[in-house]
Parts: sequence; C-alpha cells; structure tokens
Amino acid sequence: MTDDRRVRALRLESGSLLPAAAEAAAGSMGFCDVRGFGELHWVELQPAAGEPRRLRGPLDLLGLQGRLRRAGEVVLSDWVCTVSRETDNGIEVVGGRLIAAECSFAEVSLTPLEETGGPAARGAGSEPADPPAQAAVTPARPAPPATARFAEALAESRRQEARASDWDDGEEVRPARGDLVNHLQFGRCTVIKIDDDHITLRKPEGRTVQLGLPVLVFTQVGSEGSARIFDVRVRRS
Repeated sequence: MTDDRRVRALRLESGSLLPAAAEAAAGSMGFCDVRGFGELHWVELQPAAGEPRRLRGPLDLLGLQGRLRRAGEVVLSDWVCTVSRETDNGIEVVGGRLIAAECSFAEVSLTPLEETGGPAARGAGSEPADPPAQAAVTPARPAPPATARFAEALAESRRQEARASDWDDGEEVRPARGDLVNHLQFGRCTVIKIDDDHITLRKPEGRTVQLGLPVLVFTQVGSEGSARIFDVRVRRS
C-alpha cells in the first residue's frame, strides 16, 4: 500500500504538460505543495495585471510552485512560476500565474500537507462540525497571491457544502453533451461527454476534467440558445 505521507519526486520528460502532469502524479495525495525546475518548450502565464502571455522557448524554468487539494474526483489547484529566456536585448525573466506549459524536462517534488479542520481533514462522509466562535487573528505575514486565491476558493467550496443540506433534490436531471454546467471551482463548463459513471467537462480556459456522476446532483437553472444551464453540487451521503 502506498504511503501518501511521503514526499514524491518525479522527472517529467519532453512533451509532458503542466500542471496536468503534476496533478496526475499526485494520485490520491489529498493536499500537497508542489515545487519544481527544468526547461520548457513554451509557457502561458497570467500576470497580476494584463492579458495572458504565451512565451515560446527554449525557456529555463527557474521555479515552479503550486498547491493542490483532491477531494474525490475534484482537483483544486493554483500555480505560479518564473521563467527566463535569451533575447536580442539579453536575458528576459518573466513570472506569473501558470496557465499551461510544455516541458522539455522538469524535476518536480510533491510534499504532503496536513489540513486542519474542514471536510477534507475529517474524511469523506463525516458530518460538518459546528463552526467555531469567531476570534481576532493577526496573520504572521501576508499570504502569497497563489495561496490567497487557493484559500479563497477553498473557503467558498466549504460555504457551499454547508448550504447543501438546505437544497431540495426534487426530480434528478442530468445534462447532455453541449449543455452548460456552473461548477464552483472551474466556472461555467461545457459538457463534452457523459455516460453512466462519468461526465467530462471543458473548462473556460480549454482544459478538460472528468468527474464521477454518482456523487453529483444537477439542477437546471436556465438555458442559453439550445443549451440547458445546470448548477451542480456534491451529493450528501
């Protein structure tokens, strides 16, 4: 049996895509930090201000930092990286939020973290605990931008889970190929495949994700042309 508490180290060969390859390598690790370095064929970055930027290599991957949390079929992750390349004006160094990249090679390590409190720490199927009393807390230092976005998305996921018990399932309806699904983490996605066990969604940035149908409940909330629009939530056990 694999010990998911151990640090995992892997080498990504030419053609491997980030962050998808790191997310797949995490396997059943529920919550972990990811760091790496290497060389890239190309990278697409989202700066703090401005439009996404695609850089063609060869590029040196000076630093890759990410954090991911897996809960069943859902993966929530956020990534930042710094790259450099040689130009006519010298060495250019660029950093930002990682959207996607293709590796020439990369050395990546995944370090498991222990999450305190919340549904993931209690385990699947546990009942939510009563919320703790509010207390004034002064953070030791500001969170990095990627960590802050991760924490905000995770908090929203937990707020929605707490509200789930107030929803009425009613008659269960499932979307079809071409319909739209509003997902808490991924945004408005398009259904590209559905069968008895899985649904495959195309996220707004073009990447796809496959989710297990048995744990999901869909509610139709409208339509857009010929496509129906659904909200989705995780079924309470």
